[in-house]
Amino acid sequence: MYPNFEKIETQGAIGDRKNDGYRKGEGIFYQVYGPKDTAATETSLSTAIEKMPGDFDILKEHIKKGFWEPIQSYIFVFKTHRGTYPGLIETRKQMEKDNPGITFEICDIDDLLDLFCELTEEQMEIVCDTYLPEPNFDMISYEIMGEIITYLTEIGYSHNVDMTKIPPDFEEKIIFNNISDYHAANLMVASYKIDQLDDYLASYSDNEISDNLCAIFKKLYDTAKQEHPNDPTLQFQYILDSCHKPSTPKMYLQSIETNSYIIMAKYFETCDIFEEPK
Repeated sequence: MYPNFEKIETQGAIGDRKNDGYRKGEGIFYQVYGPKDTAATETSLSTAIEKMPGDFDILKEHIKKGFWEPIQSYIFVFKTHRGTYPGLIETRKQMEKDNPGITFEICDIDDLLDLFCELTEEQMEIVCDTYLPEPNFDMISYEIMGEIITYLTEIGYSHNVDMTKIPPDFEEKIIFNNISDYHAANLMVASYKIDQLDDYLASYSDNEISDNLCAIFKKLYDTAKQEHPNDPTLQFQYILDSCHKPSTPKMYLQSIETNSYIIMAKYFETCDIFEEPK
């Protein structure tokens, strides 16, 4: 949201000079107070009323010594779920009187949530260090497919492969294997994108790449059955998770899983990953 925001990390005895971060070039500084026990309201209030002006005065002294830039605005971020205390509002008003030309704000949980809701989905994922679990099938990428396939070929092959000559009904196979509704819905949508995967595989110089992938997925499915013998949902998730490195950053997982679903859909249909309906 603020590309010019610069986070300040505490540095040993120097500390952070009472600056948790600022918007460079704008003179907007942030100081955060996040008490762990917000139930102790009186203690939190007393500390906040002292901390807001106290930290500001120390920050101002550091700026007079040449650190950072002149203060235009000072925002006190206070983790409170009940709104702003009257005593803290009075403290803010007094600080405005004592420091003409500088604006002072108090930012509580509701204000933070409002800011969060203005972010894009990608920014929300970064802030929360997570990712949106729903695949986005508008994010098909041959480059990512190539990365997945390269990773999969390092797993090794199964020699117990029985390529299906006549593919079973896709929906019937989903029902027969008790695939969860969530995975089933994504698999069905992914199945409509198999043609794009086939076009990509046709670009490989290795004419056996498709059969090799089938053998790889057969091995993954055999392992999944050993790990989770009575749970098809965990079996499916095991195979899906095996399409990328465990250390893959969460922010990239949505795109990787989207393309992994398409590859899985092909081999769900054309070889013995999961059981064929009897």
